Amino acid sequence: MAGQKFLRFDLGVFVELPGPSKIVILGSARARVPPPEEVPAILQLRIDIVGVIDFVKRVVEFDATLINSRALGIFVMTGDAAFRSSYGDQPYLMLTIGGFHPHFNPEPAVFPE
Repeated sequence: MAGQKFLRFDLGVFVELPGPSKIVILGSARARVPPPEEVPAILQLRIDIVGVIDFVKRVVEFDATLINSRALGIFVMTGDAAFRSSYGDQPYLMLTIGGFHPHFNPEPAVFPE
């Protein structure tokens, strides 16, 4: 078991040039307890994330989703999260994990369906 990792991050950063006027971040985080070996996982998580920092629109946006995640080998874990922030003319800061109430209107922020 020595040297085995239970947490792994993969990250990509893309910068729009000239500028930078926009930075895009793509990533994936994986966790497995116990670390990969012959025994079944108690907890297996994979979270994929995409983020944009737009200096022209003055917004920061991140979206994350659980992919192929399980607990105790039998419970399937699903869900999404979204973060929005603006430091422009109409500043706001919003975070949702699992979504909003159907009658809530998060404008001026734009969230995925």
